[in-house]
Amino acid sequence: MDMDQFRNLGEAILQSIRVSIARLIYGVLPKIRLAELRDRWSNKTPSYSFVQGSANDLALAHLVLSSRACLDPAGGLLIGDRWDVDAVRCYPKEEQELLLDILLLMFLRGGQSPPVPELTSLECCNGPCTSRGVYIDGGSVAYVTRHWKARQSTNREFKVARYLLRADSLFVVYYLAYVRPFAGMLSRRCCGLERERRLPFASTEHPKQPWKIEMVTKALKKLTNKVCGMGFGVQVYRVSIAITERHVKQTSRSFDRYDDTSSKADMDVAFA
Repeated sequence: MDMDQFRNLGEAILQSIRVSIARLIYGVLPKIRLAELRDRWSNKTPSYSFVQGSANDLALAHLVLSSRACLDPAGGLLIGDRWDVDAVRCYPKEEQELLLDILLLMFLRGGQSPPVPELTSLECCNGPCTSRGVYIDGGSVAYVTRHWKARQSTNREFKVARYLLRADSLFVVYYLAYVRPFAGMLSRRCCGLERERRLPFASTEHPKQPWKIEMVTKALKKLTNKVCGMGFGVQVYRVSIAITERHVKQTSRSFDRYDDTSSKADMDVAFA
């Protein structure tokens, strides 16, 4: 394996997502201007997310997909006036495969890779007593993880915000605004599953249980074996953090993130 193959991991997973999104949205990708999307990070209302924000006009976007899915002549979900049971059951399975690719995208292309439990514990909308972890900011999707090791050692919660590239962000928005709510609607109407899905990285059958690291490792091994010719999992991949520390860390002076909390603080105190 060489560095070119290593760099191609992110591009390979992005291509897989591009194909899956086109199939699950039935070939017509809606025009979404990321720079025009608005998000209120301070809004703690239960069930709120940027998809539900009235300014973005995305809350009912999945109904457009529903009409297209039912009427599509080639792979539609209706046969006459009845559901095609096999096609309906297949859609949530394909959604879960897409979701696993999105997790890998965020893991590989969202900056320095986070621990998997921190990534899988993200919520895509506010809960009754919890804040979501997926946001829109400046035309990009940002996700905020809580560094549990820092809390264990210092008793202070350390939050890390990672930003996706705009090309990556667009497909995440397609998923959250169209594919995910439509798959949830199918589960409710056709399978009788009335379950809230705040955790994006969880199965439809067990929406309150985030995916385990073994599942992510298996998916990453499959990807790395295809792209790099050798399979390795999450633990080995995170060796890249050591590469970062060796080649990047010395370019920035050390700082104490608790040293200056005033409005005139240096910007570097906000970065890990």
